[in-house]
Amino acid sequence: TPSINPDQEVTFQTVISPTTKAGLLTGQVAFSTDNNFYAYAFFLPQGETWATNYASSEKYIYNSLVGYTDNVWKASQTYYWPKQGSLTFFAWTDNTNAPSVAGSTAAIICAADKGMQFLDYDVTSNPNKDMMVAEMANDKNENEETYLKTGVPTLFSHVLAQIQFK
Repeated sequence: TPSINPDQEVTFQTVISPTTKAGLLTGQVAFSTDNNFYAYAFFLPQGETWATNYASSEKYIYNSLVGYTDNVWKASQTYYWPKQGSLTFFAWTDNTNAPSVAGSTAAIICAADKGMQFLDYDVTSNPNKDMMVAEMANDKNENEETYLKTGVPTLFSHVLAQIQFK
């Protein structure tokens, strides 16, 4: 269990990685401050890295709703950076202010060995959902500035596609 540093709250910086119709990266756009997402983080002691030690990681943040409050993205519960060691982050959203999935057997889980998983996700029960998953942000030990904001870099990408036949 990590020892925390109460002077350094975990915050997030969010952007979306859009693509063109041809599938080419067109640059990042801001994630709407009206929307929310769910975050997960796993802790590893100092000297260990996600690539080699993920199996021994401990849940640190799990399924915590993150929203935009007081000009910063943060979890509904306050989390602090560990004094020693690192955190690896995962996140998902449906690009709304109340992310959810419908269906009696649908489940969203995050596991150290498999990352984000959408189990028994039914497209028919979730019409017009813009499901997005953030790139894993591994081996982080403080907020950083990546996308012109300070926090955990949270780059969302779309995971579902719309197919039309003409």
